[in-house]
Amino acid sequence: MILVQIIHAARAAILEHNWTAALVLAMAIPDICSSIDATNGKTDGRKYAAWWNQWVGPIYRYGGADFLSGDDVYALRCSMLHNGTVDITSQRARDTLDSFQFNPPPPNGSSAHCNLVDSQLQLQVDLYVEDVCRAADLWEWNTRNDRRKAKRLRDLLDIRPFAGLGVPEADQAQRHPPTPTAATFMLPLGPDGHLVPRVTYTPPRASD
Repeated sequence: MILVQIIHAARAAILEHNWTAALVLAMAIPDICSSIDATNGKTDGRKYAAWWNQWVGPIYRYGGADFLSGDDVYALRCSMLHNGTVDITSQRARDTLDSFQFNPPPPNGSSAHCNLVDSQLQLQVDLYVEDVCRAADLWEWNTRNDRRKAKRLRDLLDIRPFAGLGVPEADQAQRHPPTPTAATFMLPLGPDGHLVPRVTYTPPRASD
């Protein structure tokens, strides 16, 4: 199920210090969850913000004040995924913030998270991503008894081993090739009309 894969990938990216990938995945999670919640199967800024406020928002509520709202997160999602920026002043969805600053964990093992200076909110990227992942874990657990949502979760994109074009799904389950021990990433066609190998990646062994 693609949602579980995205949550796992976001956490894996954190472990690999791939901060940008982790953050992009965290921005996508409320999109998927809020679309599953929607009766028409479609999400928008209002639904995205409502999901975030319900499942993640309480973590960012201190002393009765919301340091981070779903509207500002949706504005960040649009600005970051569409324009590659964390400035949200041009986003109509924004609430109170103007921009964000994301930082990796400090090298001394401490944390620097959720600091508000004027209208800029500083967030430690690993903590923020994990907050979203935990919220999605809890949301997914709470949808298991909802048949409609559970079915829609099952119907999400499922990335499977390649078994051949046009092979019926039932047959693909019987014809999954063995897990490769290495993968070669390819560039576009070269002058001779053949794919040009770019780099070979060998997955780590389970004991590594």
